[in-house]
Amino acid sequence: MNILYAVIFLLLKIQLNTNCAFAKNATERTAYETKIYLLNNDEATSKCEQPKFEFEKLQAKIREQELTIARLEAKCLAVPTEATSCLPFGKSNEIQRIRIPGTESFQVLCAAKIAGEGWTVILNKRQHTGSFYRTWNEYRNGFGDLQDDFFIGLQRLHLMTKFQPHELYVEIKDFWNTTSYASYSNFSIGNETEAYKLLTLGTFTGGKDYFKTQLHMKFSTLNRDNDNDVRNCATIFQFGWWYNTCRVGRDSVANIFTNFVQLLIRPI
Repeated sequence: MNILYAVIFLLLKIQLNTNCAFAKNATERTAYETKIYLLNNDEATSKCEQPKFEFEKLQAKIREQELTIARLEAKCLAVPTEATSCLPFGKSNEIQRIRIPGTESFQVLCAAKIAGEGWTVILNKRQHTGSFYRTWNEYRNGFGDLQDDFFIGLQRLHLMTKFQPHELYVEIKDFWNTTSYASYSNFSIGNETEAYKLLTLGTFTGGKDYFKTQLHMKFSTLNRDNDNDVRNCATIFQFGWWYNTCRVGRDSVANIFTNFVQLLIRPI
């Protein structure tokens, strides 16, 4: 408000001095000088001044405010925006906070030891814990402990892969302690209206294709059967997944012989 008052004050002085300089007679000139005196409250400056002088003062004031605005803008630009993935956290293997358009910020577990920097863990699953026998709402919203068994949530996963393309990395350890890996170049899923359908996988590389029968499948849970089998596969395997049929081989994340499963995604 002080800036606004200063600008108005200077504009008024310019107007009065302009009128004073071009007064038609001595009486009119005296009237303007009186107004100038009252405005300045200083007899020494009550005489008509050149409008040019006041205009230059106004320009200097404006330049000063422009510099202040520029400094404030620079400070605003210097403040880092919220991360939308684990990429900005580099080699972090810790819990970080990200925010995706369409949702509030949330915590994620970053991973940089398995396949390079910038990966976000979306699922950690150990065998025989029973913690993945969950309802549709639980899979939609996510559940578990980021340092233990957990799933990030279908809605967050949808928003993440919709906001920017992601690659997918799969690590599986079987009962014989053999670890295998697989990666997919373009992983994305649909929204809830589409039952979070597995939309794209991209190019597969690795030892075993763990998603070879899941592409274009809808997600199934214990209370939402969207697979192509007469049975509810999510109930049989006690695990929500993009099932096609319940004939799950060893090359599947839902395979009962897996000892540990970890899924990670990273922006392309």
